[in-house]
Amino acid sequence: NEVAFLTDERLQSALRSRDVRVPETARVHVTEGKRFAILTESMSESHVLLPVHPAPRTPEVIKWLARFHGTFHGQIPGDHSLWDFGGHVHLDRRAPGEVELLPSSISNFCKAFEGQSAFFARSE
Repeated sequence: NEVAFLTDERLQSALRSRDVRVPETARVHVTEGKRFAILTESMSESHVLLPVHPAPRTPEVIKWLARFHGTFHGQIPGDHSLWDFGGHVHLDRRAPGEVELLPSSISNFCKAFEGQSAFFARSE
């Protein structure tokens, strides 16, 4: 699925048309057993990789995500080789009770990292 996404020029062109910056794919090597290697451009000179994004940068992250998902909302070519919509996170495939635990899980995650960043220490 990732290989299909990164190598389909129609999808990459659609991202560029909406100013959604993703690394250019230089080469993809696929082997048997669903294994692959991808060589992409390094974006380290123009973008900073952060383990946790700072709270003041949240709006730009949300805008990028919105542009990314908005690019394909109802517009994926019919002959693509990507997952079916929702096929990779379908609720029927989740462990029993997982959805009910989600708010608690997010709170627990934030509590675990509140000493690492003020972003996680804020009240919900």
